[in-house]
Amino acid sequence: MPKNLNAGRLIIVVIVALASPAFGQSFEKPSYIQWNLAGIRAEGDPDIRRAKAEYLVEGIYEGRANDISDDDVNALASLLPDRDVQIYMASILGKIGPRARRAVPALVTAIAGWHSQVGTPRTGIWSPSIMCDALGQIDFSQRPADCAEW
Repeated sequence: MPKNLNAGRLIIVVIVALASPAFGQSFEKPSYIQWNLAGIRAEGDPDIRRAKAEYLVEGIYEGRANDISDDDVNALASLLPDRDVQIYMASILGKIGPRARRAVPALVTAIAGWHSQVGTPRTGIWSPSIMCDALGQIDFSQRPADCAEW
């Protein structure tokens, strides 16, 4: 193939790339948390959702806790009502510590939800205990009195 033809193709590729609306724009890549939470939300099988949530916890405990933004905290807190993954979300929020204060109301509500479900089947006896521990790591003064029984 003649060299001029290859050079012509290269020029066309460069022109198309420069003309593309995406050229020169930066797209924000979702955070590690947001990317994993999207996968958890999209999954219908509770066992797979729990496995994905556990994977996320492992990533946080391996050193990603400092990379978490306020938006990530909000996203984690938004999954606290979900009984399938709430212990994992609570565990991550506890690991974040005081920087996760914005999640305290959601944790308190989730804990209260366990107490309003007395006499009904529960998905995990340790859920209230884990959520109370997380709340203690974030802001011990916000732990409800109910936490003493867990």
